[in-house]
Amino acid sequence: MRRFGRGRPRSVALAFASSLALAAGCEVHGLVGSDLAATGGGSGGFGSGSGGSEGGETGAPTTAITDPGESSAADGEETSSILFDVPPPDAPASCDVPYALPCDGTSNDPFHALGLNCDGGPSVTGTFRGNDSAMTVHQGKLGNSSAYPPREGSKFVILSTGVATDLALTPAELQAADPSCVPLACPSTQHSSEVLALLPEPIDVRQVSKEGVDCLEDTTLVGTGDCSNTLFEQYVAGSGAMDYAELRIDTVVPRGVDGLAYDFAFFSVEYPTWIDHASPFNDMYVAWLESENWTGNVSFDEFGHPISAMGVFLDYKDAPSAACPEPCNAPELQGFAMEGHAATKWLETTAPVVEGEVISLLFAIFDLTDGSYDSMVALDHFEWTCSDAPPFTRPVG
Repeated sequence: MRRFGRGRPRSVALAFASSLALAAGCEVHGLVGSDLAATGGGSGGFGSGSGGSEGGETGAPTTAITDPGESSAADGEETSSILFDVPPPDAPASCDVPYALPCDGTSNDPFHALGLNCDGGPSVTGTFRGNDSAMTVHQGKLGNSSAYPPREGSKFVILSTGVATDLALTPAELQAADPSCVPLACPSTQHSSEVLALLPEPIDVRQVSKEGVDCLEDTTLVGTGDCSNTLFEQYVAGSGAMDYAELRIDTVVPRGVDGLAYDFAFFSVEYPTWIDHASPFNDMYVAWLESENWTGNVSFDEFGHPISAMGVFLDYKDAPSAACPEPCNAPELQGFAMEGHAATKWLETTAPVVEGEVISLLFAIFDLTDGSYDSMVALDHFEWTCSDAPPFTRPVG
């Protein structure tokens, strides 16, 4: 079936963005947050275990998951006094991408929730690493508003530095489950005292260039570190990672496809208490791509910052802070655990791939320096695209 995307022409938009970027000779590091509106942008659980369980913590054997499952003027008539030496680019061609109807209605498989391994659609294998309670499949929207519905199908995946099911709970439900839970620090779960000095392979936070050159400009840099040069400064500001959780997918890029896309939203209890950029306390989310032309993070904001409690543009803030004077209310966060905290909108990341290659895409979240004050990421709507544009992120929904 010939499709541009799941309900929206993602491939055409991305191909056009790629043409503009190449024509302008610019570096695209991402478009994220409310500021994009001014420039034309859009505005049940998996596994088990309690918050204190260490049965599935980082360091335990990796759990394998598989599922085969025009108008024109008359001749000679001049219609404009402005002449262009370079004609506008041709409209990008469509392409055939694997597409399937959502298959997560009766399934709690995390890949089904992401839009994967459905009949006729993208097919992957993968693994989960982390505490058993750090990942869940959530059905329906989060909270009282319409800000966080599933982006594809009826479910999405949640990864957390704590207990993933906590994200959907109201503050009252969190308090009832843990009377010691202080509102400004709730939910907060430390699964283990283990500290990772280095993140698990293949993630390598080292910069590939100090001159701002990325791997698309110099392919010899591929495999030498983080092609985006976005992770190093924030990671080394802390003292190691705790409560690491990772969902990994491995797949072969189909013929005729040269890009991928997925949607995510980041939530953090670190706001409003720990948003001082000089602080070593931070939570980070990394989407790491292993590809022939890119090894590194692909999700970052318009300033080149990684997605983290301190570095990312947080769209919704529900408590006063230096970054948000009183009253600072966010109705989008009412009715679930982010009341009094902060989050991004649903965002879309796209990245280039090479047809026929084997790629790995890792979604990883972790605490820096300590294991307190949980952060979560919601993941949904993976699909192939027809754009080889450099990695970038933009708001959707």
